[in-house]
Amino acid sequence: MAYGALLLLLLLSALVYALYQFARADEKSRAAIQATVYIIAYPAVALAAWAAGPLPAWITAPLVLAGLPWVVAGIYLNEIVNDPSIVKENQFVGFPYRFWIWGGVLAILLGYLMD
Repeated sequence: MAYGALLLLLLLSALVYALYQFARADEKSRAAIQATVYIIAYPAVALAAWAAGPLPAWITAPLVLAGLPWVVAGIYLNEIVNDPSIVKENQFVGFPYRFWIWGGVLAILLGYLMD
């Protein structure tokens, strides 16, 4: 029970930080909106999956591995709020779209191998 409370505290603190950084931005760029939505949506999806009970590994593996870019998303949001010129085209939360596509495919394959 204590681990669940600590996890919830971590997720809520990340949410508050993301909203603070987003509110601090003078110009709300598309990249800032995407990073804020990802920071908010990922924990919500992860908690919903956790509450749903056991899921197949091909769903769980991509969900768990999507947590790695989630950790970096807060840093990325902070950087683009401070200097909006670092935003590049064809990126989501600072990672190229190819990273997301290949990472998702490989995570699903990893999940199938784990089943």
